[in-house]
Amino acid sequence: MFDFQKDFRFTFPVKVTVPTPDGQVQKTFTGKFRHVPKVEMDAVVVGKGDEGALAGLRLAFIGWGEDLTQNGKPLAESDAARDELLSVPFIVAAISTAYWRAMNGVMTEKN
Repeated sequence: MFDFQKDFRFTFPVKVTVPTPDGQVQKTFTGKFRHVPKVEMDAVVVGKGDEGALAGLRLAFIGWGEDLTQNGKPLAESDAARDELLSVPFIVAAISTAYWRAMNGVMTEKN
């Protein structure tokens, strides 16, 4: 059975490829998202380039789990913290990938 919800919210793993002096390391945290209806997403994204894409992520990325830490402690959810995360290109790429993979029904990866 499928129970349709207008305000569909979900969690999905966000796999961040972090650059380090020794190469790249993949880290994962739990992202909290909401489905953004197409009309609402198009209103902030279409024709607005990178700024539109970021505005779309601000609508979709609504939080994170306690596995996202800063200085060893869970990062408190806030709009300011979200915007700080969305100011880092490799984190933006990871969050965007996670959201669109979830929206397109890709729940697992093949190795």
